Amino acid sequence: MKQNTVVYLTVCALSGLIGFTLGSVLLGRLFVCLLLAALLALANSALVLASAKVTTGVGKSVIRRGDTMRQGVTISVFRFLLPVGEIAMTMENGAEYGCEGRAFRSEYSADIKRKYAHVGIFGCGVTAVSVTDLFGLFTLKKKLRSEAGKVTVLPLEAEIELPPRAEGGSSGGRVRLQEDADQPSSVRDWEDGDSLRRMHWKLTMKTLSSRPETLRPMVKTYEEEERPESLILLDASAIEAVSGKAETLVDGACDCALTLCK
Repeated sequence: MKQNTVVYLTVCALSGLIGFTLGSVLLGRLFVCLLLAALLALANSALVLASAKVTTGVGKSVIRRGDTMRQGVTISVFRFLLPVGEIAMTMENGAEYGCEGRAFRSEYSADIKRKYAHVGIFGCGVTAVSVTDLFGLFTLKKKLRSEAGKVTVLPLEAEIELPPRAEGGSSGGRVRLQEDADQPSSVRDWEDGDSLRRMHWKLTMKTLSSRPETLRPMVKTYEEEERPESLILLDASAIEAVSGKAETLVDGACDCALTLCK
């Protein structure tokens, strides 16, 4: 219980006790006024909370890790006799935000700025709304579920410098595919090391005249396609570490994997 609530109720109880014990009309009326004010403020807060409806809006659904996203939240309530002290809400991530309070209005709004430090898919809904009465004595809370969509936080990209290739290594880190093409692109003379499967027999026989030394073996050539010489798979299993450290390790792994895939 709040400290000001304890003080208020103590003053109210002492006023009633002394007033009815000594027969003081003034203290008796003070007790009644304090009690009625507290009950009225409590009832007003309960009615406002019961009529609360939340509307949320998300700026972007896909962002990069470390980006800040703005989200607007509007709480609509039925306008009652008394204003309320404050209306606050609790988001899905557990953070609490206060709306504009101490005003006699039917709508309360909040402009939320959230920085997403980790990769993943995060909810942006409101899980609870709390209302504090005009005198700040009581705070009532109601759980709810608002549909605000999800925010996908992608890893960061970084420029990396590739290490120098060793002598005799493959050019460009690619593997040439020359044996799996369906249609040849052209023909050329036979070279040592060519496969017999690529021999163009029909054209080769056309080069043969009356003398065997005129024979020119011809081979087919194909369009050269490329494919990566490596495949990167990210291990997404649970990491045995404390929560904050584990999230940092996952972020680093995702960033590295995305950068290497680029």
